[in-house]
Amino acid sequence: MKTRLLVVLVVAAVGSAVAGAPAWATPLDFSISGEISQIDDPDGILGGQFTLGMPFTGSFGYDSDLEDLDSDPTLGRYLANPAMGQIELSMQVGGESFRSNPQARANLVIRDLPTDLLVLNSPSSIISTGLPISQLELLLRDSDGTAISGDSPPTSLVLADWDDRALMSFAYLRRGRLALVFGEIQSLTPVTVPEPSTGLLVALGTLGCTLSRRR
Repeated sequence: MKTRLLVVLVVAAVGSAVAGAPAWATPLDFSISGEISQIDDPDGILGGQFTLGMPFTGSFGYDSDLEDLDSDPTLGRYLANPAMGQIELSMQVGGESFRSNPQARANLVIRDLPTDLLVLNSPSSIISTGLPISQLELLLRDSDGTAISGDSPPTSLVLADWDDRALMSFAYLRRGRLALVFGEIQSLTPVTVPEPSTGLLVALGTLGCTLSRRR
């Protein structure tokens, strides 16, 4: 009885705290997949590790309430900030795994008209399992200018709307020699992420049920 009462009190306290807290930005996450479509490696520094047609997977995401750093209504510039929101990017290909470093402050650029652009870029400090790449980037481009409206981070993305180009790429720099690898994105799917408050309340409810059964 005491255990059950304690869990109820904890859930109530957390619920009150969540209700009284300010609204947090909504994380928007997407998964992608495709194939390597272009390799620029004139000096052979990649050693043939990546080949045309090689499949890749990845993901990217950003918070919906990032602060626009540009006053132009057709151009949005956003920078990852631990206090305001995150911008994340990852890619898995050829036995390698790359992801943006939260401390490196990845950026998001959105341009509306005449050509719509959405670019996520992590310019340095990439976290990798092996190959120390120097840059990771995602590019969506629509030459018709109909993919987005405005310069705010879009809450939904449909790959077919970006009819001009959809690419994932990374750069590898070794002793002054540069190699670039581009992958054509063939699939883009939104990923549903529960809000932190919802997940916490569900976890506490599960804990309460478990403890009650043990009694």
